[in-house]
Amino acid sequence: MSVRSLIRKTVIEDAVVYGLIEDRFYPAQLASVKSPKFPCACFAFVGGNPDRDIPNFGFLTFNIWVWSSENFEQAYEIYGAMKASLNLKRLKNAEVSFVSNEVAKPIENYDVVTGDYYLMAGWRVREIEV
Repeated sequence: MSVRSLIRKTVIEDAVVYGLIEDRFYPAQLASVKSPKFPCACFAFVGGNPDRDIPNFGFLTFNIWVWSSENFEQAYEIYGAMKASLNLKRLKNAEVSFVSNEVAKPIENYDVVTGDYYLMAGWRVREIEV
């Protein structure tokens, strides 16, 4: 299971998150999702570097977007549940082991074309070789 799959699995298996968005946590930017249902969230990797000071360590950065057709309050409620399921947690399986953390607080955005509200936050996973 890849880092991407483990992040998604961890989030959607959280009972609070599932109660808010079910399995609508897409591992891609929303524009690439065919007919998304709101509210929902998505994430995409944006970069990363190995840590040259510590062997077998490295990090990946990614963004999380939380979308609501209702308001920012709903988006923040979803984001808070997602953050509780991921922030400073060690996620591990037979292939990967890492700790994830929020590195940039959510910023608010409004899509004037669709009328949807969304938050975007920056995250990082520090990989630890298994």
